[in-house]
Formats: sequence, structure tokens, C-alpha cells
Amino acid sequence: MSTSERHERISDLFLAACELPSEERTAYLDKACAGDARLRADVEVLLAQDSEKEGFLKTSAGREMAGTGAGTGAGLGEHGKSPGRQTPLDVTLDKEGHPRRPKIRIEGYDIIRELHRGGQGVVYQAIEKATKRKVAIKVLIEGPHASKTARKRFEREIELVAQLKHPNIISIFHSGETPEGMRYCVMDYIRGVPMDKYVHENDLSLEDRLKVFSTVCDAVQYAHQKGVIHRDLKPSNILVDSAGNPKVLDFGLAKVLTAPVETVISLSQQVIGTLPYMSPEQARGNPDDIDTRTDIYALGIILYEILTGHYPYPVAGQMAEVLKHIAETPPTPPSRQWTADSGVTRRSSKHLRAGKCPIDNDLQTVVLKTLAKERERRYQSAGELAKDIQHYLADEAIDAKRDSGWYVFGKTIHRHRAKLAVAAAFVVLVGAFGSYIGWDRSRQADRQRSKTLVALAQDMEGRGRRELAWSQYEEAMLLDPENHLGQCLAALWKKKEYFDHRPHDYRDADLLKEASELCDIALRRKPTDAVAWNLQSTLLYSLGKLEDAERACRRVLELKPEFHYADTNLAKVLALQGRFDEALESALEGARKNQEAGEETKHDDEAWRALGTLQLYLGQEEALTSLLRAKEIQKRDTRNGLLLARLYLSLPDHQDAAKALDEAKLAETFTGLEDPRFDRILAQAYLRNGKFEDAARHAAAALKDGDNQTICHLIGAVAQAKAGDLTVAREELDAAIENWPPEFKNGEEVLVTAEKGLLWFDTRAEFEALRGQAEQLLQTSAAASP
Repeated sequence: MSTSERHERISDLFLAACELPSEERTAYLDKACAGDARLRADVEVLLAQDSEKEGFLKTSAGREMAGTGAGTGAGLGEHGKSPGRQTPLDVTLDKEGHPRRPKIRIEGYDIIRELHRGGQGVVYQAIEKATKRKVAIKVLIEGPHASKTARKRFEREIELVAQLKHPNIISIFHSGETPEGMRYCVMDYIRGVPMDKYVHENDLSLEDRLKVFSTVCDAVQYAHQKGVIHRDLKPSNILVDSAGNPKVLDFGLAKVLTAPVETVISLSQQVIGTLPYMSPEQARGNPDDIDTRTDIYALGIILYEILTGHYPYPVAGQMAEVLKHIAETPPTPPSRQWTADSGVTRRSSKHLRAGKCPIDNDLQTVVLKTLAKERERRYQSAGELAKDIQHYLADEAIDAKRDSGWYVFGKTIHRHRAKLAVAAAFVVLVGAFGSYIGWDRSRQADRQRSKTLVALAQDMEGRGRRELAWSQYEEAMLLDPENHLGQCLAALWKKKEYFDHRPHDYRDADLLKEASELCDIALRRKPTDAVAWNLQSTLLYSLGKLEDAERACRRVLELKPEFHYADTNLAKVLALQGRFDEALESALEGARKNQEAGEETKHDDEAWRALGTLQLYLGQEEALTSLLRAKEIQKRDTRNGLLLARLYLSLPDHQDAAKALDEAKLAETFTGLEDPRFDRILAQAYLRNGKFEDAARHAAAALKDGDNQTICHLIGAVAQAKAGDLTVAREELDAAIENWPPEFKNGEEVLVTAEKGLLWFDTRAEFEALRGQAEQLLQTSAAASP
């Protein structure tokens, strides 16, 4: 029986025993575990933990230790029910003492069979009646009795997976709720087996195992770039089909990068993750340390397991002991753990003697780097790990640094530093002169290599290979910390990563801080670089450091007065400070310089867009000319269409609801800006055009994506009132009043923001007008009611 099958068997027995009165469990286990004392002991450990009143890690922790197998949807489930209470999908037993699975009906689908069940979900194979395709349907196990946390986790998994469009990540087609209140989602049906089982049953060569693993790394890297950490990677959550294509599934424990992270023991007393695949930071319960490198560690355990058939340290026994092993015990080198009966035995690239371990030093170095206890010494991304696997398969030098030689020597020196101090000083003096000569030559070579790497990184970035580009920037900065161009380009890379390559909800402000720090370093090297100062000004105002941003803008104009980008940035900074007359003057200057320059680039619409936004807020007719000019320069920039739509909604002499809706729809089809204000403007445009259901839908979408709560609720209130749903309208209006911006309560008339080159004004007048409209509609409707 494989590891995953054994975990699955333990899980089934534990779940079945939980449903029996305590006095009947002994007889059941006598029969179900006959001849396997260890199996029974494992189940009894879980039952003992489950029975401890308010005890450590309670039922759900035990379930996860047992393992839930493939396709459960979430490794750790929400138990959340009192003893004896049955839910629609509870396990019952037949006459033979085996779990009996109930049936469930979902409209539009024929349920064929149950595929698997875990702590949170049950997965069924089904046929979609309309298309006749096979699908998998995951159902929340507790049904209408599920706790709020369980429902939230289930819905979060649906939302996260729906945004991940990758051939090696499971796809979700749609989701819903049965009339009985059962939450479900419809996914790919994968005819495959867990990754560890696949590689062993097919006796894959070492190279073929690494190719499958590298594909998984690419899928994980994609999820990370979308801001999603899986947190429960394990072989049973990676199914491989008969063609050797892996699919990553079960995002029930996934987290977005910017969301609060639970510790290993969550507030609901549950283990977050699967014990053998936990990282040291999860085991130590350090929430601030959990990031994408947590998934790298789990990938390392998986790689170790598919090469050796074992774990790198003991993972059986008492929970506290296992957690201590994960946090502190160094992994056994895979070549020492390997045995011919459980590990990989073949290589396609070279002949091996019978019984000889095929894991060489380079591959062992890759494995151990993924399993470093300190996050900083692991691969910093799944892309880096995949790249080293590809280097290894191509018989090229790997990037991983071994923990032999110098690393061990350094540790020894630290332990015996007092005894070795005198000898070390003498050795240093003797070798100093010769070392200096070698160091100087090496330094010159490093500088040249750094310049080459920066050029290579720019080329890679232009080809869309961003992760590879970043690794080149990093190496260039390490080789030559004084390469100011490398620092600037690395800062620009981080700025783009924040604004262009992270979904709106998953941005990490640390990226902007790190970019600003890189700019600081570059400017210390070359304080007269106007372009670097301009980049720094955009980073500073994005971080809210307005006075510093203003100084940076004025420094650019001192160094390069004709640089119109600095005038535009200064206009935004001044507007954010409420200095609107000065901001307009600076924006006019930027547009004038842009026009005089003659040659326009694709970024020159920014000067006209900033000017048009200020003119729009100040109610000036020239706003239309400026924004049309911006759109003429860059027709496909979403920001230009967004502002034009707003102009047609608000500028008195140019109000045209139909034009506003057309502009908003057109702008939404373009790429370049992920911003919930699109849905807000669409909602307002639909409202003006009398399409109230569409208005309410887009207002809700904007609210969900993080737009200003008050304005979204107000639009929803007006739309619902006009549509005749007065109850919902009243709820929306109450929510708007409850979330009324404190700035407006304190007498301010405008809220100003600037993000990704987009200056934006929210005015008290707009909020008050919508509130008045909603209140009047509700009063009129109430008066008209019998």
C-alpha cells in the first residue's frame, strides 16, 4: 500500500469511527483493522486527539494528519459540528462496516460516483447533461450546516482557482448552491493518479520524474505570479494523467500574498497544511514568515519523495515531535536515504550498475536547497527551481550553492573563533598582498559581467521572461553594487511587478518600498541622474510620501528642465496635497513641454491625461480636449477611456449617458489597468441609461474588488430602488451611511488618489447627490405604498 493510499485508508476509518458511539468503536476497529496493528494505532491516535475537550488541534487536525488523498478540494476540513449531528453528506456504515456514500442531486448533471472525500469536501464524478462531458463536482461536506469559516474557505477556493488559467492547474467551470443549501463547484475531471503513485507505478526514469516535477514548478510559479500561495502542496494534490501531464488542484488552504496569514494552529484550532509537507515556518507558527518560499519547501519534500520514496526526516509519532523535526532536524541527504526497493532506479541518460543510487551530487544539491530551514537559503521562486532542474537535465551547471566546504567551514570557525583568532590573523597578513592583486582583477571582471547581465536582463524582460530577467538583475547587483543602472532597472522591475503583474487585490506594498530603496542606492552612486529621480518621485507618491515626492520632482526639473514627465508627476503630487491651482499650473506646463517636444511616445498621453483630470475636477470645458488628446496618442490605454466615460457622466455641458457607457465598455476591453473603478463607472453609466440590474451588478463587483464602499453602496441603493427592490435599496443606503468617508465627515470636499499614473477625484458633492437621490426614491416609494 502506497503512502497516499495508507493515508486515505486511515482517513476513511477515522471518519467512520467518529460517527459511532464511543462504546462501539472498539468492535468496529477490531474488524476493520484486523491484522494491521499500526493502522489501528494511527486511527486511535486521531480519535484520542479528537475526543480531547477543547484540546490541541481537535478533530480537523487529526483528519489532516491522516491525509485526505486526491481531489478533496482542501487538505484540512472544517469539522464544525457537534457530536451526533448528521449533515447531508455524513458517512454512514453498511452491514459490512464499510462507509456508505449518500447520493446528491445537482441540476444539469448526472452524478456517477463518489471520487473522494476529505475533511471539507466530497468530490463526485458527473456528466454534464448539456455537453455530455465528464466533470468533477466538489460539494461542501457540511452542506447548509457548514460553519461560516468553512463556507468562506470553500468560496475563497472557488474565487482563487477561477482566476488561475494554466494548463497544469485545475479549472473551475462554475459554482452554485442546490435547493437544499449545498454549496458546490464544477471542475475539470482528471483521470489521473497522485504524482508519487504515478512515478512509482510507471517506473519512470530519473529524468522523466524531473520533467513532470519541472512542469509542476511552472504551474506553481504561475500561481505565485498571480498572488496565490497554495500552502498545501503534496503528491495527492497533484494528479498526473496517462499522458504524463500533471494538474495541481485543491486550493482550499490557499492564501493571497497580501492577506493575513494563519499560523500552523489557526484561530479555529486547526492545522493549516499537511504535516509531512509543512515548512519550518509553518511548524514554528510564524505567520509573518509564510510566503511563496513555503510552497518551495513543500515542492522540495515532493521531489525528495518521488526520488527516494521516503521523507527527509521522521514524520511519524506525537504531533509535537513531528513539528520539532520539521523545524529543526536537518534533512537526510537523499542519496543516503535512497533504497532500490522504494526509490528511482533508472536513468535514461546513463547506464547504472544494479543497486547503485542514481541521485548524483548536483541533483542532491538542488533537493537540499529547497529544504533549507532558513527561507533565504532556499530557491526564492518556483521559477528558479524549475530553471535549475532544466540546467540539470541539459547537463549544464546548476545555480544552487552547496552546503559543503565553505558553509560547514564557516560554521566551524564560528564555534571555535577564540582558538583560531591568532592563527587566522597571521594567515590573513601573509596572504593579504597576493589576495589584493587577485581581488582587483576579480572586481574588474565582476563589473564587466554585471553590465552584461543587466543588458541580458533587459532583453529577457522585453521577451516577457520576467522571472529570468529578475534573476539576472539580482546577480548583476551582487557582482557590482555600484552598477547604478542595474539598481534603477531593478527598481523599475519591482514597480512593474506591483502595478502591471499583480492582480489589484494581491499587490504587496513591500515591492514599492524595495524599489524605492534600490532607487536610493542608485542615486547615491549617481545623484545627477534625472531619470532615476523621476522614477523615485513616482514611487514616493505611490507610497504616500508626498513631501519627499515633491522634492524629487523639483530635483528632476533642476537637472533637466525640459523633462515634462516631472511636471506631470509634480501636478499629481500637488493635487494629492490639495494644492489644486498649483497642480493645474504644473500640468499645463507638462502638456506644453510635451507639445513642444514634437516626437511623442506611447507614454506621452500621461501629460494630457493628468491635465484633463484636473480640468475635469475643476469643471473646465477644456477637459474634453485634453482627454481626447490623450486618447489620440494612446487609443488602447484603459485610463483614457475610463476618464472620458466619467467626463460624459459629470461635465455639465457634455453629459451624454450613451457615450459614457460606450467609452466605459470599450475601455474595459483594453489591457493595461486592473482597477475596480471600471465597474463603478460602468454601474453609473448603466444607471443613467436606465439599466438598473446591470448597474447593481457592476456596483457589487466594484465593491467586491475593493473600490470605495460608500459610492458603490449608494449606486446600488439607487439602482435597487429604481428596480423596485426597496428592502435591498434600504440595506445598501444604510451600508453607505455606515461607511461614510471620515474625510467628508470632517468637512473635506474631495478625496484624491494617484495610482499607476491615474489621478482620481472622489467628491463630497457626488456622494451627497447619490445619497439624496436614494433617500428621495425610498421616501416616494414608501409614501406610495398602501
